[in-house]
Formats: sequence, structure tokens, C-alpha cells
Amino acid sequence: MRVLLFSGSHARHVYVHEQLIESDALDVCGIVSMQREPCVPDPPDDCSDHDRALFEHHFERREKVERQAYGDRSADRYESAAPTLFVDRDELNSERVASFVRDVDADAAFIFGTGLILDPVLGHLPEWRLNFHLGLSPRYKGSATLFWPFYFLEPQYAGGTLHQIIEDADAGAIVHQTRPALQRGDGVHETAAAVVEQFAEETVALFEHLAVHGSLPLTEQTETGKLFRSDDFHPHHLGTIYDLYDNDIVDHYLDGNLGDHEPTLVNAFDAIETERP
Repeated sequence: MRVLLFSGSHARHVYVHEQLIESDALDVCGIVSMQREPCVPDPPDDCSDHDRALFEHHFERREKVERQAYGDRSADRYESAAPTLFVDRDELNSERVASFVRDVDADAAFIFGTGLILDPVLGHLPEWRLNFHLGLSPRYKGSATLFWPFYFLEPQYAGGTLHQIIEDADAGAIVHQTRPALQRGDGVHETAAAVVEQFAEETVALFEHLAVHGSLPLTEQTETGKLFRSDDFHPHHLGTIYDLYDNDIVDHYLDGNLGDHEPTLVNAFDAIETERP
């Protein structure tokens, strides 16, 4: 099965896409790589000194954890794997990308780490156009959806969703959802890395099933949930994570201090003849 990849440029994006590239059952025939913002962004100019320090600590900690999890991976590695088109965010939905998609003529597309894909590109994607969303849709849609479960003190909702893409953000029919077992001592970034690592293995297995059987189960989203936008996040939100809980929210949950409500997940492996990794 010929697979087209749409990838962000951060190490976590490259890590996941390389799992599909390395699968003997899949033929990665093209890659669109979108340049993302710096892994350690500059704090906003209008925040307090305290919030600035929290912001810098948060993103420097993320870079350290992700370097340990994924190594020094960059999108430059794609060029040796398949024809690759490098674009900026404002080029993602351009005629240039649409032409590349048409020429590749893939059987399926996998998207992780780019902006929202719209026409003219969307209309040229194959029927199976699956996005790996870091968040449990529909409860957490949009941006920073592995941060917000910690802010709202429900780390058990830190997970991932594989779904069909449509014009609306993270609203397409769901194929599969997963979340890792929470580990005592893990903070927000360690938990996020565990989501990515676990879902990477499961995504490969699901695409290999699609290559053999031509279909995957789909569950329509019937709730609206919450769509978080990038400008919803402000440095002062980090005070909940670090000032109030010292990044020990997982431990508080495991100790029974934050309730016991568990998410209901869509599990594709319950419906198909494929062993879960």
C-alpha cells in the first residue's frame, strides 16, 4: 500500500513517521514536511518575570524529555526515504502541495504534526486520510491537548486519537484511541512522550491491517467537546502545574486525590483481526 506522510518537523513527529517508513508492509511514496515553531519558543513579552521563568522551565524541560525519548531526529532524514516536499505553515494548503499529492497518487495518507489540511490539498487526498491527534477527541481537540488534561487535573485523559480528517479540526470519524498507563513520578512531558511512543507502535499495526484488508473500523464523533486554540494558552496557566502541584499531578491522581473518572476509548483492536503491539 502506497502511503503519503504529512509531518511536522519536531523530533516527536519524525519519530512516529519513521516507524511507518521502516515497516516492510508499507510503501511510503511521498512526504510533505511542514516546518514547525522552535521547540523552545520565546516567552511572550507581556508576561511577568515569574511566568516567564515558568514558561522557560516548561519548554526547556520538554526539549530535554523529548531528546531522551526520541534522540536527535530532524526532518532532513526524510529525503533518503521518499520524495519529500518541505513547506512552511503558510504553504501547507497551496497548489504546490496539491500538485505533489496528485503526482504521488497514494492509497492512504497519514498526518501528524502539521496544521489543519484544507482545500485544495484536502480534496486530492485518498479516501483513507488518517490524522494522529495528541489528545482524546472530542474532549480535547485543537492545540496543546496533552497539556490541558494536566491543567484540568485529569491526567488520565492524556492520550491519542487516530481519526479521519475533515475540514473541521479533530472532528472526523475515530479509528482508534489509546492512553499509556500512568507512571508514578512522571510529569506532563514524560506522560506526553509515553503517549507518542505507545501510539506509534499501534498506528503502524493499524496501517498494516489497512494495507491487507482495505478498511478499518470508524466511529463517528457525536459530542462537540472542547476545541482549544493556540492563543488559549498563556504562561500563567503553568502555575497550576508547577506552583500548585510541583508537576506531581500524576501522583495525586494515582493516590486517589483527583477522582476516579476514566475515559471511554475507541479501541480498533477490539474490532479487527490484528494483535495489539
